[in-house]
Amino acid sequence: MQTSNTIATTTLSHQTESNTVFHYNSDFLEWLKTEEISLAVSTYQTNKLFLIGRDTTKHLFVSERSFERAMGLHVESENSFFLSTRFLLWRFENALAERQIHKEADKVYIPRQAFTTGDLDAHDISRNKNGDIVFVNTRYNCIAQVSEKYNFKPLWTPPFITKMISEDRCHLNGMAMRDGSPRYVTMVSQTDRLDAWREHRHNGGVVMDMQTNAILAEGLSMPHSPRYYQDKLWVLNAGRGEFGYVENGKFVPITWLDGFLRGLAFYKNYALIGLSKPRHERTFAGLPLEELLEKRKAEPKCGVFVVDINTGEIIHSLESEGEIVELYDVQVLPNTKRPSAIDLQTDDIARFIAIEEDDNKVDFKALTSIEKPKKSVYSINHSETKPSQPLPKRPTQHTNPDMAATSKEAIKYQASVNVSLEQIITQFGQLTFPKLDQLAKARKVNEPLMMLIAHNGQHKVGCIVVEAMPNKVGRILSWYVIPPYRSMGIGKELLIKAEKIIRKVKLQGIIMDYVSDWTQKDTIEAILAKQKWEKPIAKLSLCKASNDSISKAPWLKNLPPLPSTMEIGMWKDVTNEEKKIIQEKKNTQDWYPDIVSPFQSPHLVSLDTSVILRYNNEIVGWIITHKIKADTIEFTGSFVDFKILGLQKRSLLLQLCKKAISLVLEEGYKYGIWQIPQDHKTMFRFVEHFLKPYLINFTEQKVSYKAL
Repeated sequence: MQTSNTIATTTLSHQTESNTVFHYNSDFLEWLKTEEISLAVSTYQTNKLFLIGRDTTKHLFVSERSFERAMGLHVESENSFFLSTRFLLWRFENALAERQIHKEADKVYIPRQAFTTGDLDAHDISRNKNGDIVFVNTRYNCIAQVSEKYNFKPLWTPPFITKMISEDRCHLNGMAMRDGSPRYVTMVSQTDRLDAWREHRHNGGVVMDMQTNAILAEGLSMPHSPRYYQDKLWVLNAGRGEFGYVENGKFVPITWLDGFLRGLAFYKNYALIGLSKPRHERTFAGLPLEELLEKRKAEPKCGVFVVDINTGEIIHSLESEGEIVELYDVQVLPNTKRPSAIDLQTDDIARFIAIEEDDNKVDFKALTSIEKPKKSVYSINHSETKPSQPLPKRPTQHTNPDMAATSKEAIKYQASVNVSLEQIITQFGQLTFPKLDQLAKARKVNEPLMMLIAHNGQHKVGCIVVEAMPNKVGRILSWYVIPPYRSMGIGKELLIKAEKIIRKVKLQGIIMDYVSDWTQKDTIEAILAKQKWEKPIAKLSLCKASNDSISKAPWLKNLPPLPSTMEIGMWKDVTNEEKKIIQEKKNTQDWYPDIVSPFQSPHLVSLDTSVILRYNNEIVGWIITHKIKADTIEFTGSFVDFKILGLQKRSLLLQLCKKAISLVLEEGYKYGIWQIPQDHKTMFRFVEHFLKPYLINFTEQKVSYKAL
């Protein structure tokens, strides 16, 4: 049996709108291109549908859309697929005519029809030979069919289930079609009591034939995603990380992968398998997978892995890093290069008009001519709030009417000085701003943390979290009060009590930073002033330009040519020997500030837009860029060695910027962003004099300090 050790090393990456980074190898992109296929991937963990292809610039093309509890996928053709969600089954149709392109996409899938099922915990979904939509109704322990009049029509129930009732008794989760009809199913156990299947997750799983009610394989750990393909019944033995097939009453594994397996599709002689990282809660805890991973000294992965079904060898991988750690289903979109989709959360659903005429063209004029409508009642915002955005709306668990604010005296405070970051994220994540789970991804946090919670009776209404820094200063990581309790002095009281805690643990001061466009910025500054904090100072400028705005900068066209002793090249052409020289000069001469290092996050570097400056064939400067979203480039490190005789640093930095920006425009990126520290004087002056007039957004990260 093959194992996941055969996976090729990933070398490229793509960051999505939700800050999930996909890592993949170049061969994976070539495979998508050669086969002219794309992928549809669902994850109910973050309520996302991803359509993944290859763009025109040899990068990943990702369309990310939100659908609550996105789970089962069924691709009917290159122009049509189905998706099961929390209480609706959606049919998507491609709105573009053949060879028509819209914003690079060659397919734009629009939710055309929804079938209301209610919350059935619908898993796998398909369409039978009669055109009926059939699906796994996990909550009612049956295979069901969409009904025109009712929520569902039961088609088959396991013989041991004694009652049609809303109780997940056996966790029926997978369905395989054969000859146009649902035929095989997987379930976690043969139990007839609510949640009894949880007691049999280790080895109670079975594969069953619906036609005969015969058990085809048993002793499995949480089997998932049965599929009938090339005259074989394939199954994922998820709780052991095994992919294989059923033969002669047994499960025959051919590959072992580093994750909980869920989601399976086939293309030619390849299986595309979804991997998830096991959750540390009762459904996933204690599975055989944990022990197997530990034995192999392997870390669990999340992503899509492509396996040769004849050899068990893993050919390609697409791994995710960040917010998304679980997938549910994966399917192949044939004859599709760059798929996109529309959801119900933006006004695109109202403005994207396709008219059924002879040419079936989309009326693109409508995309800009219709007034923006109010948000759909079906729209649900599942995106994480970022530190530079306004404070989030009241968390849903705090909307209990019993929480109505009574008086300031009714608020009680509870302090903890030995709390882990994981505890706070798990138990109080909705009471943090900025979001601590996002901070944890960006840097290592010094633990344990100090935390103060404000209560109104049983309800938590505010929280402040403090980190002890190595320099004996406390840093405020998060400070948040839910909207109904603002203007009651709770935020101020949290700060006062936090200062007292910091004094008790013998720290010498307290520091806080914030962004100038936060909604509560004025309130924050007023409280800091009353508590005699130092006047906030800007330490970082956050800049954003669009391709339209920056292209108007006159210096992009009016710079003189470089001297003959200098030339601008590409970072991707720098040799390993030259990189060693750069690092040695940094180590021996402190050649450049750490903030402009060209070696930051090398896996995210945009090689097509990062440039270098050579003087007499020696590297004396660079601008390194990182692709942080499909349409956004960050200008990360900018440096020119001003000590070299005769070089005019500012004019040469402009030359580098001109080249890098020109490449960004040529590659089709919509936005460029810069984060400029105040102590990086050269770049700060560049922003003030040359960049600021052409920005679409300019904010500052400010910092304030108080000695204790």
